[in-house]
Amino acid sequence: VPAWRPLPSMPFHKMIVPTTDTVRNAFVLTTLVLHGKHTLVTGQTGTGKTVLVQSQLAHLPSTYNQLTVNFSAATASSTTQDIIEGVMEKR
Repeated sequence: VPAWRPLPSMPFHKMIVPTTDTVRNAFVLTTLVLHGKHTLVTGQTGTGKTVLVQSQLAHLPSTYNQLTVNFSAATASSTTQDIIEGVMEKR
């Protein structure tokens, strides 16, 4: 785990403190992406899945597009389909 100190001007919501788990998960995700493997990130609430994936997506070349879809217990498959199709129709 690398040493980490927050920058004095860094806003609190932007602080990502590296832990053993976050470093390990980032390594696994980066390795899978570099080898062109499809990846599904799952885990307990609050383990940094969203931050990890958003960080990975931010480092992709501009030739890639991204769509973030948040799910809950009330999300229906038709809602998911409508979200994806809505974005695709605009392009």
